[in-house]
Amino acid sequence: MLLSGTAPLAIDGRRLIASATGAPLWRSLASGDRGDDVLAVQSELTRLGYPTEQDGVMGRATFRALAALRSDLRLPAAADPILDLSDVVWLPQAEVAVDQCAGVLGTNVGSGDELIRLPVRAVSARLSTVPVPRVPGPRSITVGSVTVPVGDDGAVTGEASLDGLSSLPEFAAAAQKGGAASVPASWALSTPVTVQVVPPVALWDMKDGAACIQPARGRPVLVRVLGSDLGQSFVSVGEGDELGDVVVSPPKARTCR
Repeated sequence: MLLSGTAPLAIDGRRLIASATGAPLWRSLASGDRGDDVLAVQSELTRLGYPTEQDGVMGRATFRALAALRSDLRLPAAADPILDLSDVVWLPQAEVAVDQCAGVLGTNVGSGDELIRLPVRAVSARLSTVPVPRVPGPRSITVGSVTVPVGDDGAVTGEASLDGLSSLPEFAAAAQKGGAASVPASWALSTPVTVQVVPPVALWDMKDGAACIQPARGRPVLVRVLGSDLGQSFVSVGEGDELGDVVVSPPKARTCR
């Protein structure tokens, strides 16, 4: 496990600081530098317990916080007021599991060589197609042994949901190919709906996805029409209503609304 705010590795005897800023640092930061990358460093220092101003400017307070971190890690003090890019190992999260460590003690590491391999993580997920029309209601998808909520647009959001998908062997196998990974998924309502199949001629007064239907006994019932296929209509009824057998040619002068 790699943790932000530690010095987990050394190259040529020079220990490097792991840092989980919002985005990888792309430059060394000197006194007076400004920008979102500076603000990201300040935010992470504060999260690690070295509070500093959140103003996006590399000033004295930020360098004092960096000096305190280096001291706690037993690293030599920086000779100049600068955060050298070569001193930092960027992490995508505050805690990152290590999949493989190629750079063991004594290994020669050149520019571009693999040093540490992290598990592939899903950063976004979306259904390739969302069936329409569809029954209204919250939905989830199931991939392998993991079930996560999915939005009406077919997108999976939330760190916990994405981490759940990332943990699957199906995802890991697909991700080995690089780029976007495709895995089969089942799509369902989060709360199942009881559906009854009726003949289309049993329905009347259809409006806004609802219709009337006459059970063999009792009053007409308002049902929600979910779909139809091959001479069959699929309907659901409200809580407390039951259909049972239905009248195929109901007295349509009566209403259920």
